[in-house]
Amino acid sequence: MRQVAVVTGGTGALGRWVVRELVARGWRVHVPWKVAAEVGALEALLEDGAGSVVTGEVDVTDAAEVEARLAALKAAT
Repeated sequence: MRQVAVVTGGTGALGRWVVRELVARGWRVHVPWKVAAEVGALEALLEDGAGSVVTGEVDVTDAAEVEARLAALKAAT
């Protein structure tokens, strides 16, 4: 079974490094984002990761939204 990680802050400099390392090790990585402009920083990983990186708009300060997203991720994995 493939390992799955959720990387909050995955659109930032350190977060992108974490995402890149996890993808290189075969993980499927979900990166929640709130500001659409930040997703552009992940474009290279989205291409190089061959489906290993999934993004989605999530307000990580909203517990109900986070729970709903995690439930959807579990169902899809």
